[in-house]
Amino acid sequence: MEYEHVTEFLYQPQAVMATYGNGLTGGLSVVAGARGVEIVPIYDGEEIERSKFFSPFGGEIMQERMRVFLRDERDRPLNSFSEKEFLRLAMQNNAVFNGVPKVDEVVLPDGGRINLSDGLRVCSRAIIPEYLPISKSLQSCDKDLLESGVFSQCVFSGGLSNMTNFNQECISSIKDAFIDIRQNRKIWSTRATHRNMRISSFTQPGF
Repeated sequence: MEYEHVTEFLYQPQAVMATYGNGLTGGLSVVAGARGVEIVPIYDGEEIERSKFFSPFGGEIMQERMRVFLRDERDRPLNSFSEKEFLRLAMQNNAVFNGVPKVDEVVLPDGGRINLSDGLRVCSRAIIPEYLPISKSLQSCDKDLLESGVFSQCVFSGGLSNMTNFNQECISSIKDAFIDIRQNRKIWSTRATHRNMRISSFTQPGF
């Protein structure tokens, strides 16, 4: 650092930088990658720590489910690094959240074929967070922030955001969470965050 004449270093969480990188200082930042799914309310460029939601189900869980499926159901374990990487790419390109997988079979590096359709359904199960835990976390935000509509913009980052239907299904859970918050916190704002919520962007390939 000193050799490169760098005198200061600023660290910011991915959730904040994803929001800031899209021209926003407030909103919901969804970081979805290998280690899990995190939903972070951002206001004035800062995380609202007490209202963060985290689910440990992410890309690593999906990959392990697929590996176990192939071992138990198809008697075809894929354990080497290259095989695991192939499996990750096959899953990332073909799994569909709450939908039909894009393909039934994939071609292995050795030229063989393997049916992954059931495995793709298994690996994507229960990855999308349920709305009630999200609601419980976000309800601790100040009421004026919840009423203001500042959380009506949602920024996605992380590898899971590139997978088919992930963003849409996650937005659906978040909207249901805001409906629940609206009822429990007695928020009657005409801005209706749960109706106007939209995806601002999604970034960062890979898990």
